[in-house]
Amino acid sequence: MILKRFQIVIVFMLIGTGVAHAGEAATVASPRSLGSQFRTFEAEDSLTPNKPDLLDEPSGSLTLAQAQAYALIHSPLIQSFAWEQRVAEARKLQTKAHPNPELGIDVENGPGTGELRGFDNSEQTLQVSQLIELGRKRQKRLSVSSLEVDLTKWDFEAARLDVLTGVAERFYEVLAAQERVALADENDKLAEDVLLTATKRVQTGIASADEEMKARLAVSLAHIERDHAERMLTNARTVLASSWGGKHVLFTNVQNSFNVLMAVPAYDKLVTRIAENPDVARWTTEQAKRQSIMELEKAGKTPDVTLAAGVRHFSAEDDVAMVMGASIPIPLFDTNQGNIRAAHLSVIKGQTEQMLAISEVASALFAAYQNLSSAYNEATQLDSVVLPEALRVFDVAGEKYRQGKSSYLEVLDAQRTVVDVRGRYVDALETYHIARTVVERLIGISLDDVNATQDNN
Repeated sequence: MILKRFQIVIVFMLIGTGVAHAGEAATVASPRSLGSQFRTFEAEDSLTPNKPDLLDEPSGSLTLAQAQAYALIHSPLIQSFAWEQRVAEARKLQTKAHPNPELGIDVENGPGTGELRGFDNSEQTLQVSQLIELGRKRQKRLSVSSLEVDLTKWDFEAARLDVLTGVAERFYEVLAAQERVALADENDKLAEDVLLTATKRVQTGIASADEEMKARLAVSLAHIERDHAERMLTNARTVLASSWGGKHVLFTNVQNSFNVLMAVPAYDKLVTRIAENPDVARWTTEQAKRQSIMELEKAGKTPDVTLAAGVRHFSAEDDVAMVMGASIPIPLFDTNQGNIRAAHLSVIKGQTEQMLAISEVASALFAAYQNLSSAYNEATQLDSVVLPEALRVFDVAGEKYRQGKSSYLEVLDAQRTVVDVRGRYVDALETYHIARTVVERLIGISLDDVNATQDNN
């Protein structure tokens, strides 16, 4: 816990510029390098919603790149955020509009009593009035709406990275499920081989019938494990297809270098990139927006002027005269102080929320990095040391059992050890790849690029 807090403190020291204050210029939302090679769904600036390319769902062998590319076009989440940008742009368009003029008609000295009976002595006024906003309110509203558009771009970028990460996690879950099915097949075969040996030993009188019964039980359990692995694979494939809104699973399998691991970069090479995370980077824009809202509320203290001009017709004399006027509210009771104070407090609150966002990302990165390093070390050890030794022990136990020099329990124990080690190896590989995708989401760049940059330096 102390190390974790220390790492978060280091984050604030390394990316001190990430904590923006009111009045700071907003950063421009731009795609992070992670997944930038893929085309992403874009909503057309039209009232008629466009549909993504009508491509057949992935079939045959599916790679991670193919799955991610397809999801970035067809993901409902991506499409939702793309249309949200268009909504914000439409609101910005409305902000540019000036207040409409007003047309008014007044009739005075209309039907009454005595000489004012009828309209002969009435006066009719046709007047046009126009609100003139002072204090640059329109420009400040436009600034707020422009920053709202920029925020939707940041949100879209965060959603894009979320889709990339989600697809990668589900992809590796499918890949791990495939490996578990393969392990279940191999375990099934091992159990069958042991059963064959046990049957021969019983038939020759070397062993009792109990050994054959136990071997048959092991085969039955292996069959059950394989069926379970198949069901888990089916579920994982279905979840992966849902990443792009797929209704059917048409791909037959996924393929990737599951057991090829990349050395984990040093943590200090990753923590400095937290500022690239869109969930962090967006806060400079968010604070600029809140500052603009405060400036807009301050402008609300300045009363607006309404100018009016028109003509008045005097029915009795059949004369016409010009009418002009102006009105302005007197800020006697309402000076907009409450809204100004609320906007100012929102800016202060935003500084705390920004630091919280950095802290949460730093904490998540620390946890993901620990999982990544731990899984890398475990998988490396299992692959290079533990698994070869477990296989050697099983081979020796099997040979001794066939020669009648050991009991069935020794073979069963060695077999279970091999199965457990292989299962842990697959678990470690799955944890490694998923942790890697999480780390890459948090820093917005692939670890391959981080290592390449580190090597160049």
